[in-house]
Amino acid sequence: MFCSASSVIDPYKTLKIQPGASESDVKKAFRQLALQYHPDVCRGSNCGVQFHKINEAYDVRNPILLFFFVWFFLSNFWLNLILHLNIDI
Repeated sequence: MFCSASSVIDPYKTLKIQPGASESDVKKAFRQLALQYHPDVCRGSNCGVQFHKINEAYDVRNPILLFFFVWFFLSNFWLNLILHLNIDI
């Protein structure tokens, strides 16, 4: 799973809900936006991208997936830093 920075930075903003929203409110917002921007329904030029961002925001909001995303991001960050600085490990 690859996540774009725009939706991952604030998944609640992408889903248009408050951070303290209940699980049922999150699901309701996700379903409404997913139906609104689904490529089979939406005829705009940006619908596919928006639909993908909504799905990413919903997935990343999940604590288990968030853990793996943060772990992947941080491990790649440190690896790139070590390679960039030519540090021997």
